[in-house]
Amino acid sequence: MMTEAIKVRSFQGKRAVEILGKLNLIHRGKKIKKSGDFILIPLIRRPNRDELNYILDNLGDVNFCVDFFEDRSSRPRSLVDALIGLIPNSKLELLPRSFDVIGDVAIIEIPPELSSFKRIIGEALMRIYPRIKAVFAKKSAVSGVFRVRELEHVAGVFSSITLHREYGCIFKVDVLNVYFSPRLSFERYRVARQVEDGEVVVDMFTGVGPFSIMIAKYSRANVFSIDINPRAISLLSENLKLNKLRGFVYPILADANYVLKLFRSEEFADRVVMNLPENSYLFLDKAIGLVKSGGVIHYYCFSGGDDPIMYARLKLIDKLRGCDISDFSIIHMRKVKPIAPYKWQIAIDFKVFK
Repeated sequence: MMTEAIKVRSFQGKRAVEILGKLNLIHRGKKIKKSGDFILIPLIRRPNRDELNYILDNLGDVNFCVDFFEDRSSRPRSLVDALIGLIPNSKLELLPRSFDVIGDVAIIEIPPELSSFKRIIGEALMRIYPRIKAVFAKKSAVSGVFRVRELEHVAGVFSSITLHREYGCIFKVDVLNVYFSPRLSFERYRVARQVEDGEVVVDMFTGVGPFSIMIAKYSRANVFSIDINPRAISLLSENLKLNKLRGFVYPILADANYVLKLFRSEEFADRVVMNLPENSYLFLDKAIGLVKSGGVIHYYCFSGGDDPIMYARLKLIDKLRGCDISDFSIIHMRKVKPIAPYKWQIAIDFKVFK
């Protein structure tokens, strides 16, 4: 089928797309094409007199023609592509460039300026990624002892429970009631691959057990998995049934503040995981009390500045100097993920000597 188009010199192509986009004249179902030294831009209709004057003022003389154009893919490739013509062009630049996908649930941060378009944005995400069945918008930061955030359902089925897969593991997650970050996927794998058969590991803030289960997936370790959130421990117990493990995981519903009282003896763990970046420093003495001399602590924190890794290292060293140890050795440091402009989650692995 032939479509009416505007024909401009190649060097004017980008500017022409901007001008015609502002006027909502571009046929988004057809592909723009090149013909010799010209660019042909398909139109949904011929411009009226005022629109034509605006085009001529900005582009100079242009030609109209009728030609054949290929159809665009029915599935948009980005949020911007999906929402052109559905929200004002001036707001397209405000669209988030990233979002989290946990199983078949997407969690997206929508700026206040786009709050009236939440449903449209959610539905657009589902068109781009057909495996997404539900979309939730963030309403708050992660907070509270259960480390959950407020979410608002904006599109798809209203279900907060999903199955998330990574590195051969399956995790049942309730996004409304437990903490889970898919952005820690590689970090969990990195730690799990360090654990040797026979090790005793304490996962102090386990959530639904992603660190614990991945460790037990790859090694014959004994993992004690602690969390204060009953819903998280319940899902951890379900997740143990979903995964074929080489090691053993022992779910423990408890407050990590009292972790030393849970075990008959101190200094029994070969390794401690402290995935509580906002407050991990408050539990350092507890972790050190659990780990053997020469054992490893996987410590997480938030840090910013020009050199966030170095700042996190110096802060940790300052905290360790006040702990009951003879020495320590930092063996690895890395940025895990950005959490805000110029702010990162940092991982520091260190050995403790007593």
